Amino acid sequence: DSPLPPDYEITERELDEFFSPKELREMVPKGGVFISAQSIVLDGQKGGMMVFDQTMQRIDKKISFRIKQFITIYGSKMISIQCMVATQTSNQTDLDKQFRRLEPLFNLVANSFVIQSQY
Repeated sequence: DSPLPPDYEITERELDEFFSPKELREMVPKGGVFISAQSIVLDGQKGGMMVFDQTMQRIDKKISFRIKQFITIYGSKMISIQCMVATQTSNQTDLDKQFRRLEPLFNLVANSFVIQSQY
């Protein structure tokens, strides 16, 4: 659920502002490294897409992630689709290579998303 009251109808202008690259950049989790963001349309709804890196440590291992996140709002719900690659090496080239290889699949996954209740 979004933090908005259930009967609140978000305006087109508010959606444009919310999904602006500047606002999407603000959504990157603490410790994440922003790469890119843009406004998109996801199943006919205004949305945003952002890419960022994040590194997490578990015991003695560091894992680096590259995350592509697709976000939209429908009714009172915020919907997010996350696709990611990971590597245990600190080699940025490995992460870049994996991401470039799988990014077309991530886009296909997002393009297959359907909000059935709108039809």
